[in-house]
Amino acid sequence: YKYNYEINNIYYCPDNVIIDNFEVKKFNSDNFLVIDYFILDLKGKKMYLYDKSIFDDFEEKVKGISDTSVYKHEDSKDVLIKLDSGDYVALLLDKFNNLKGLESNIDSVLGNDFLGYDETIESLILPNIEVVGDEFLYYNTNLKYYDFRNLRYAGKKFLYNNLAIKNVFLPSFEKADDEFMYFNKYIEKVYMPKLKVTGKYFMFSAEQIEKFDFGLLENVSDYFLYNFNFLKEVYFPNLIEMGNYFMYSDDNVEILDAPNLREVGNFCFYKNSVLQKIISDNIESVGYGCNKEFEGIDKRKVLRK
Repeated sequence: YKYNYEINNIYYCPDNVIIDNFEVKKFNSDNFLVIDYFILDLKGKKMYLYDKSIFDDFEEKVKGISDTSVYKHEDSKDVLIKLDSGDYVALLLDKFNNLKGLESNIDSVLGNDFLGYDETIESLILPNIEVVGDEFLYYNTNLKYYDFRNLRYAGKKFLYNNLAIKNVFLPSFEKADDEFMYFNKYIEKVYMPKLKVTGKYFMFSAEQIEKFDFGLLENVSDYFLYNFNFLKEVYFPNLIEMGNYFMYSDDNVEILDAPNLREVGNFCFYKNSVLQKIISDNIESVGYGCNKEFEGIDKRKVLRK
């Protein structure tokens, strides 16, 4: 059997087949749809995880189904799920019942592991969400199209393995926990004008960001844009605290404009051989191993031990 997913030695296959402990289970397509690692019970009006040993917050968000409709096309299916709350969830499936798109007006908070095992979704439209928990779309590499216009906070490992998004547009985003978009090295533009705080390893792999807006950013933890290596001038108008290994691998930035910067961690701009100017009159402490340009900071500043 060709399979879409293997999780805990359970194989989820096209044509409504699940192979569990070598037992082939075929689900009647009039009553059920096996979608990724979920089962949609069309008659019983419920969607659930087949494997009860795993957790996915999507299962919680589709509880209380009032109606389902399936529209079949030559190589795809549209599934419309209406909830008792009045909200809806619209799914786009390919011919193998892989989830390719999801649109919903569901509530503002998503818990941990929302579609955490999904690998195939390419479009995710969730304009009402404001908060997402840890490991949101953790395994997914393919998401390209999204609408998170009201997202304010993301937990650990948000879009951790994503490789397809080039333009990050999060106009309401204020705080990122650790390992935000960790593996995506193809990001080109970032628009986060309200971002104030980041956790460790923020966009760790991003190498070629050509434009960013971090206008309100105040505090960044360790390994911020660790592999960044593209622009000649960077501007952080409100940055106060720079964590360890800030832009560690960069060797392009010539001007750092951070007028409100006060604390500089260890090994910041460590590999940079071209940094010529640091625009800041407020630096109070500088860690060890930083770029030599920080050595020119006013002698009254205290060198961190």
